[in-house]
Amino acid sequence: VVVVGYGTKGRSAVDTLVRNGYSREDVVVVDPSVNGVGSANRDGLAAITGDATQRGVLRQAGVAKATDVIITTDRDDSNVLVTLTVRQLNPDAWIVASVREQENVPLMRQSGANSVITSSDAVGRLLGLSALSPTLGSVMEDLLTYGEGLEVAERDLLVNEVGKQPQSLPDQVIAVVRDDKVHRYFDPVVSLLARGDRLIVVRPAKELPWAPRPGTHGEDL
Repeated sequence: VVVVGYGTKGRSAVDTLVRNGYSREDVVVVDPSVNGVGSANRDGLAAITGDATQRGVLRQAGVAKATDVIITTDRDDSNVLVTLTVRQLNPDAWIVASVREQENVPLMRQSGANSVITSSDAVGRLLGLSALSPTLGSVMEDLLTYGEGLEVAERDLLVNEVGKQPQSLPDQVIAVVRDDKVHRYFDPVVSLLARGDRLIVVRPAKELPWAPRPGTHGEDL
């Protein structure tokens, strides 16, 4: 995984990856500042000082063979240019990029990003929900905080769950991934679970997010 930008968002992204089973040895950070690179090194990560809009810097970071690239600079124009360059160097990488302005989301997707996160919009929604309902805001904050209370996770479907309704499983299923498309748990097309489905679930944080389901580890898929 290559992470472009090691500010607050970059550190949080790496922390989430590591807590979900990634090794720090599998992560390479690219940051233009000496402080950012130093911080990444202190966190046990390989890091490169440089401008990620430059092909040479991205090649040095190993973008061409990366499975995932996370782009978190503070400038939308830089994120767009980095995304374009990464996509040219690696047509198969899964690119996740952040933008500050909602209006730049379409441009980011056109540049090659698979997933676009609007930081200002997400924070604004959380602030609004917390103002409307303190309890709802606290639940949303819980979901966004790793290791406490509730977690959102993606897992494989178990053999003994094939043919069942999403609502009947021990996990709280909120979405089903089928043929690379995400369906809400109440969509008729996924009224019965089928082989090859993946589940997006809410579960207790004490369970490993990548475990089959709460209370079971190593069960046959």
